[in-house]
Amino acid sequence: MPILELLILPFKQDEATREAYIKTFWPTLAALLSGKKGMKMRTSRMMLSSNNSDVSSIFQPVMVVGWNAVSDFQTFVTGDELGALRNSFISLVTAATSPQLYDTDVEPRSVFGCALTEVFKVKIGDHKENKEKVKGAWGNFVKGVGEVKSLSGVSVNLNERTFVGAIGWESESGRDRVLKRSEVEELYGRLGDLESFVVKLDRL
Repeated sequence: MPILELLILPFKQDEATREAYIKTFWPTLAALLSGKKGMKMRTSRMMLSSNNSDVSSIFQPVMVVGWNAVSDFQTFVTGDELGALRNSFISLVTAATSPQLYDTDVEPRSVFGCALTEVFKVKIGDHKENKEKVKGAWGNFVKGVGEVKSLSGVSVNLNERTFVGAIGWESESGRDRVLKRSEVEELYGRLGDLESFVVKLDRL
């Protein structure tokens, strides 16, 4: 199954860091990823909201990479080129953060190719019944939302097994209009205790 990688680094909040990310860090990382075995897509996005709170004033890029397999990701991250980049730009972040990997039902490309993408995460642990319950609730939620591009899957490398779902939206107004429908609000509530964030395409 396709692999979704989310890399959310805690960048420093100063203009020099923002400029270094836009002009050097992301272009260099994107170039390193280009042509790598199993790499299906890569994009940089900016976070607009987190758990329904506006964070658009904070500089928080979200780097998204689609892989064919976990082994392709592992080959890339253990390479010398990435190690050199990591050492060169470690001063841009306030803490080290590992990439999040998810085994998904469809390739991330279509969902993260939309104007906005919303990511939902629910911790499910190792109990199969939890996974099936959340997966069913997610399916009903997506049906209630209507004709949208979506994906879902389960974490590969997180300490606590986590279900992930993502929806591609065409606009903020369209998203708000759909999520405010009473029947969709009810289905959203059935997803349980979740974390979510919304990102927009960052045209660097």
